[in-house]
Amino acid sequence: MRDKRKLEGCIYEMRTELGFFGVLRPFYYIMIMTVFLAGCTKDENQDILDTDPLKVAGIDQVIPSILADSVEVNPIVSVTFEPGTDPSEVSAATLTLKKGSINVKGKTTISGTTTIFTSDEDLTPETEYTATVKIGQKDGSNDSKKHEYSWRFKTGKHHRKNSLAVVSVEPQNKSTKVPVAISLTVTFNQELTSSMKNSTSVVLNKGASSIKGTLSFSGNTAIFKPDVELVSNTVYDGKVSMGIGYDYGEDNKSDDKYTWNFTTISEGNDVSAPSVSSVVPANNATSVVTGSTYTVTFSEPMDPASITSTTVSLKQGTVAVAGAVTYSGTTATFTPSAALAANTVYTGTVTTRVKDVAGNALAGSYSSNFTTAAGSDVTAPTVLSVTPANNAAAVAIGSNVTVTFSEAMNATTCNSATFTLKQGTTNVAGTVAYSGTTATFTPSSVLGGNTVYTGTITTGAKDAAGNAIASNYTWSFTTIATSVLLSFASDVVPVLNLCNDCHTHKWTTSTVASTFYTNLVNGGYVNQASPTTSNIYTKINSGHPGSSITTANINKILNWMTEGSNNN
Repeated sequence: MRDKRKLEGCIYEMRTELGFFGVLRPFYYIMIMTVFLAGCTKDENQDILDTDPLKVAGIDQVIPSILADSVEVNPIVSVTFEPGTDPSEVSAATLTLKKGSINVKGKTTISGTTTIFTSDEDLTPETEYTATVKIGQKDGSNDSKKHEYSWRFKTGKHHRKNSLAVVSVEPQNKSTKVPVAISLTVTFNQELTSSMKNSTSVVLNKGASSIKGTLSFSGNTAIFKPDVELVSNTVYDGKVSMGIGYDYGEDNKSDDKYTWNFTTISEGNDVSAPSVSSVVPANNATSVVTGSTYTVTFSEPMDPASITSTTVSLKQGTVAVAGAVTYSGTTATFTPSAALAANTVYTGTVTTRVKDVAGNALAGSYSSNFTTAAGSDVTAPTVLSVTPANNAAAVAIGSNVTVTFSEAMNATTCNSATFTLKQGTTNVAGTVAYSGTTATFTPSSVLGGNTVYTGTITTGAKDAAGNAIASNYTWSFTTIATSVLLSFASDVVPVLNLCNDCHTHKWTTSTVASTFYTNLVNGGYVNQASPTTSNIYTKINSGHPGSSITTANINKILNWMTEGSNNN
């Protein structure tokens, strides 16, 4: 046993961590004290911060995982609470991130039982960070440590994979009474590109058996539809894998998997009435933004046919608010047709005509009130800047096109219908993603050389309050003239050697250019029959992470492959 001072230190840290969970029974203290003291005798540098059980803390999962290593430098940091957690505690929770003693600037959002922190800028590579979640202190305690939990992770090199992360799943983790005829829905933090879709899988297992089904993608969601109905009263395990087939280096331990489980409904046994678990905005909430929706989360899956604008509604006084209702998982969402009035009380109502999947009706009607913020946003958003700039010349053919607005926009209105890129009158195929105040158009393939392209943002793009831009915004730019018949030996090999010097690749290099080329073909990195579907082409064209390779060098490889990836 260590000396008294070290023992007291371990006990103090143990008490600090246990404070988060409230007063435990004496025998539980003895059990956990034994574990902590065993840790103290085993390693005097052991850090209690990163070993406390999440389940005792009422937390289901943290991302990145505890002590994760080589995490991407623009990660999603999140805490998902156990099912059944008081929604007011989730909404009151704060999630912060520190590098040493310095706070990382960012914003916190909430999705269901998940609190998410997104940093304003990329994190520092190969650096340790500490994330801390704090819960509202309902018991009146002044001990802040009693209501917080922290964990650490470390970023990897700046050469990182795309920061794709799971934000939520339906059915939710540990859900019960899940209908046997159901599809799995996985929501990600961004719209999936073609390469992301190719490297993402969703698997459903019953014990050791895998359930066959089809996987489809739509925007930022993946949907897995089983080929057959699931078995009643059975536990199923879901797993999302991201980054399949990508070479991120042997030392990459960053989170690229998400797992959860749920239990299907017991056939013929459900006689319990459903209830309303939570509403957003919360009951009696004030200063609610006028562009808000009204969401109702039920205690169990409901019959979608019973969720309509007559059973879930919103009123201002006795006047019904026009809008539409959608239903997903266990949540009904009422979306007003127009922004709500400022400084006004609204009442949301759920009637007893809503039913669960077994036909049980809500025991009694439910209503809640909230008040919108004073003042109303009636200012139309504007386009602050575009990239490439208007009339820009010699633009790289592998470029994405971005638009930055004067304020936060309604992300659903920034899509391929409102943000287009054309060559003459022909639309360029691609995808649109939105983050912060910026919309990004990513072409499905490299742009043509020495060609004029025109970008357009239509009046269908609206801010969070529903204000559209005043008029269509258009601008043009010209791509660089591509080189003619680039040489593999003199132009491409030096760039590939730079890549290999920066981080290890699985291809086999050679000082003999023809041998190097043959190795790339045999390894599947170059497809002679279809060069622009080659592994190297799709990887670089989807956006090379980091900044160690210049745009000129990126274009050399893309242009060489566009020319046919000649062995010259």
